[in-house]
Amino acid sequence: MSSGSKKNGSENRLRKAEQQRRKTLISRMLAYIIVPIVAAAIAWIYLCRPAHVGDRPIRFSVPAHTGILGIGQALERNNVIHSAYVFVIRARLDGKGSALKSGQYKFSGDVTLEAVIDRLAAGPNDSAQDRTRVTIPEGFTLEQIGRVLEQRKILTSAEFMKYVSDPAVYTAIPVEFPLPGHTLEGYLFPDTYSFVPHTTPAQVVTEMLLNFGKRFYRPYQHEIDSAPGGLHDIVVKASLIEREARVAADRPRIAGVINNRLQRKMKLQIDATVLYGIPHKSRVVDADLKRASPYNTYIHEGLPPGAIACPGASSLEAALHPEKSEFLYYVARPNGEHIFSATFEEHQRAIRKARAEASSQAAGGGDQ
Repeated sequence: MSSGSKKNGSENRLRKAEQQRRKTLISRMLAYIIVPIVAAAIAWIYLCRPAHVGDRPIRFSVPAHTGILGIGQALERNNVIHSAYVFVIRARLDGKGSALKSGQYKFSGDVTLEAVIDRLAAGPNDSAQDRTRVTIPEGFTLEQIGRVLEQRKILTSAEFMKYVSDPAVYTAIPVEFPLPGHTLEGYLFPDTYSFVPHTTPAQVVTEMLLNFGKRFYRPYQHEIDSAPGGLHDIVVKASLIEREARVAADRPRIAGVINNRLQRKMKLQIDATVLYGIPHKSRVVDADLKRASPYNTYIHEGLPPGAIACPGASSLEAALHPEKSEFLYYVARPNGEHIFSATFEEHQRAIRKARAEASSQAAGGGDQ
């Protein structure tokens, strides 16, 4: 081998070694930059998560002339927030660092960091007398909830509907469960709430979502996360059960029928889904069963793309724990109970029985 070849080989090895050294240096520099950023982001998300204050209210006093850090530290000591320093940063980023007011406050349930800051910025004059109790019945749709909130002068139905239909805004709410990417239908927990008039949509929706997490997702998290279809399918099934069942004992059995039909690739053929796709209509006629709608379970197999109402705890639990049976059909009796059948022939007899009972009741014979 010539001396020139040896020299070129040596230069190549030096060049490769230098390139490797540069790659190693760049990798280390990136690690030094990226790892702290990722760690800080994870810590920020963790510390901004809702605090579980509990059902017993925590009464909290902010003395006059207390600095923002002092307020944050007192909140952290009382387990209202997770970090005083994150509280300070968030309050200043929100432009409310100098707007926090002294006085007596009360916190209970699950509260987000944003809600605590908003509460302190609003001041202590929000007494029980200033708040309005609002009851959201089980099975209400988002539109119905919006109308109730407007009637109670909490906020307008239009601004509520705009918020709950915009994933870009509501998915920023720090909850412990996945939110759907189309609408919050099904995820606002029916209950009695207490709001201040002219509350923002974000505050109303956050409280209702936190209640959903507290009352259903958290107690059953392991079962929900391991269930086929996860939380979304459970909420959709629960909304169907909520609109179909009139008697509590029927809920798990209806859930079982839904599962049996899905497993057999049978169309669900649930009238309530058809009505959801036809606004402001209360009864299905034959022509409606042929309407082109993603919610029409007479023409589409499987579950509809989303929930058709906001189900209560009993329907959610029924969807999670369906009754095992051979039933594939059911029909409502005049008293609200359902007759369940395993075959189409049995179902036809059940329909005739239900109709006969309805005719007898209409004629004054009463319930059979």
